[in-house]
Amino acid sequence: MGKLVPVSANTPEKAGDRIGCDCARRTHGALVVEPAMPPVAVMFPVSPPARQEVAHLQVEVVMVSVVPVDREGLAGKGWRRPPGYSFAKNEAVVAIVASEFAKAALTLPIGFVEQSGFFVPVMLTSPIPGRNFAVGPKGEWFPSYVPAVLRAYPFSLRASSEGKATLSIDEDSGLIAPADDTTEKFFNEDGSLAPTVNEVLKLLRHIHENRVVTNQAVVALSDAGVIKRWNLVVPVDDREVPVNGLYSVDEAALTELDDAGLIAIRKALGLAYVQLVSTGQVTALSRLASLREKARQVLDRMSSQPNLQQ
Repeated sequence: MGKLVPVSANTPEKAGDRIGCDCARRTHGALVVEPAMPPVAVMFPVSPPARQEVAHLQVEVVMVSVVPVDREGLAGKGWRRPPGYSFAKNEAVVAIVASEFAKAALTLPIGFVEQSGFFVPVMLTSPIPGRNFAVGPKGEWFPSYVPAVLRAYPFSLRASSEGKATLSIDEDSGLIAPADDTTEKFFNEDGSLAPTVNEVLKLLRHIHENRVVTNQAVVALSDAGVIKRWNLVVPVDDREVPVNGLYSVDEAALTELDDAGLIAIRKALGLAYVQLVSTGQVTALSRLASLREKARQVLDRMSSQPNLQQ
């Protein structure tokens, strides 16, 4: 079973240099990211016509019971890294930010999902809601790029009642256990974050901060009217599967912008073109579906063979 990619892998260069240990303080036992930031679930305004559409794809990784990372609540406990990516096996799309576009575009299609009146940039992992072609039957991750939010699991940043971004963990992930030699520490003896958890916080802090840049770019594209419904159909086995609720930059609308329109989105053009380039990865979904099925068949054959060691 594939091990979880280290939380610092695939992050933009110097991200860790910009985010140090002094980025957090403790409030009533919970770790709060400083400086004060807007709520974590930052999404992107959609042009009025799209607000009436209903997305059919769930954006966020499901975390059943999220609790703050604090010494009192996690006293005597440690945590384990996920042995693979089975926790994301039902995620047909995974939210990404602008700094991930370049690597994600070389792997799978990038699109936008409308959710509660907002656009969210996502990496498409399956045309079928509730399935993730990127995750194998043993939890292995097939594509070369792993979205940052998955590398950070079971941790996340969640908005507190005070509007602060608080380091949290999925209590029902099965990865919190009594502290022993097989678990990793949450805290050092002096109460500071343990090195591994601090690395996760750095990654989450980078994602959180980069949402601001992503927000500005997507707002500009939305206001320019170049984000349109993507009538995508993905070949899977012997059938054509339509994808509902997905949007893309419209190349025709982009080329029709006048000089003033291009100037208005000049800082978002890079993101727009990378998203368009990523649409060439649609066939990768078909290949992933085939690879996933072959892996499942191999696993079934292995499990059906008698155990000669018994």
